[in-house]
Amino acid sequence: MTALLVPGENVIGAILGDGWWRGKVGAFSTSNLYGETLALLLQLHITYTDGRVEWVRSDQDWLAATGPILSADLKDGEVLYVHFPQAERSTLVQDNQPTIRPAWMKCFLLRRPSPC
Repeated sequence: MTALLVPGENVIGAILGDGWWRGKVGAFSTSNLYGETLALLLQLHITYTDGRVEWVRSDQDWLAATGPILSADLKDGEVLYVHFPQAERSTLVQDNQPTIRPAWMKCFLLRRPSPC
């Protein structure tokens, strides 16, 4: 990660897909076997050259949007919308900055599931 950080503002981008979590798995292609909601839990530990330490954590202040991947499943493969505008997936979006991705939304926090 160190080589990817630049002075000033940095942005983290992630692409989520159904996969094992909620895709079709097993002999009967059962969907949502492990859960129904896609989620990201991210924590980045940064140690600066002057010794300062900073933690970056995913929270409700993050933004989310749809992308060109319409579905991604272990058995059915991936469906990609090839006419989706190609933009940097990890670019800073300001409130007053126009973007080709019009549907940015605030993220929400999920409750931690109870242990079994």
